[in-house]
Amino acid sequence: MTDPISVLRDWLTIAVGEALPEQPTSPALDELEDTLNVPVPDDLRRYFRVIGPYLTRAEHGLFYGMSALPLDSGWSGELVQASADWPPVEAVEPPGTLRPVPFDPAWVLLAHDHGGAYLAADLRPGPAG
Repeated sequence: MTDPISVLRDWLTIAVGEALPEQPTSPALDELEDTLNVPVPDDLRRYFRVIGPYLTRAEHGLFYGMSALPLDSGWSGELVQASADWPPVEAVEPPGTLRPVPFDPAWVLLAHDHGGAYLAADLRPGPAG
């Protein structure tokens, strides 16, 4: 069985027309770990090492038509400012999987739909997350 990151890499290689080398490290993820004092899982590190070079070259609708975001897309800063005006979260389903906050800087943005919806990896999930 092939892992999902390899499947994405193979698809992107065809879409871009060439195989791009993996990034050896991600200083942005190291900085995120240091700043927020949260570990970045190995699979998320690998995703950005392998897929990241493709995301900085062109936009790709990898996730249900949502455009994948490179790690340094700059969206997090805009969301931190915007989230100050967002209402509190009333419920989380299933309970305990997410913390009921409108935004957390420990959400690593992976994709967006150009209309305000985002897909993110939550580095500080709820107790059942």
